[in-house]
Amino acid sequence: MRIVDLGRTGKGCSTDDPVWADLSLPSKWRTIIDEIAPNTKPHDIQIKALRECKLLQSRRNLVISGPTNSGKSLLGYLAIFSGLTEGRRALLIEPFRALAQEKFDELTRLVPRLKTVLQISPAIEITTGDYRITGETLLSDPPKHGEIVIATPE
Repeated sequence: MRIVDLGRTGKGCSTDDPVWADLSLPSKWRTIIDEIAPNTKPHDIQIKALRECKLLQSRRNLVISGPTNSGKSLLGYLAIFSGLTEGRRALLIEPFRALAQEKFDELTRLVPRLKTVLQISPAIEITTGDYRITGETLLSDPPKHGEIVIATPE
């Protein structure tokens, strides 16, 4: 496992002002990035994870920690989609129910727009242990059908 450390601000690692094309990603991934984060440039943490740690080429574990708005969510989505295109399932654990619901809503809107480029149409399930959101009870089984399961630690 490798830890990517960019300090406390996430700034200062790159001296140039790269664009996504500079990372030499296959066109599929650039299309996905354009859909998720249009008109953006890669942040330092994204450059390190994609270029140096080979996030999309390696199946090695990678822990990415950074401040708010440093680009972690995009990296997480890319890792999820990478696994799905290899026939795997994905588990996204969010610390709070509200964040789990937010990611569920976001992925529910995003995945259909990426169906052509991903060449799959994954199901998305949410399990938070909160029956008010999902109809679950404490005795409910975890989702059986989701290829992307969004959950809270409980």
